[in-house]
Amino acid sequence: MYKVGENILFHLDKEGNRIEGDLAERYTLKKASGNEAIENKKWVLFELLGKEINTEDTPKQAFMLFNSEQSKVSGNNSCNSFSGSYELKGNGQIALGNIATTKMACPNMEIAASFNDVLNKIDNYTVKDGVLHLNKSKMATLAKFKLQ
Repeated sequence: MYKVGENILFHLDKEGNRIEGDLAERYTLKKASGNEAIENKKWVLFELLGKEINTEDTPKQAFMLFNSEQSKVSGNNSCNSFSGSYELKGNGQIALGNIATTKMACPNMEIAASFNDVLNKIDNYTVKDGVLHLNKSKMATLAKFKLQ
């Protein structure tokens, strides 16, 4: 027997009760949100505004991490650390908010500045062949990341 809840399915025991204890999660099926594709993974920048990023030209590796437990995004823009909030709205829509960035000076600040601009513009994403594409509306991809 099963009990259906909103976005969740519970396998019931012989008496029709929900299974409890250490194994309870093995008898619960949750609806997949589709967000698992980008969350809780380290995404490393390899293309920005159509230009390939050579890591030898950057002081630090540019990357992003979407933490699903806290709905926080964090990473490095190739010079400075950043963090803020994010919301995945379904259908590939994403909203970043309250992005805070450290203010260190680095050689070749162009990549870091462009990265920050992209963070303020994006509103959707796609994942194709293990590559995260950050986009603005229906325009060309603004940034591409690969899993590390």
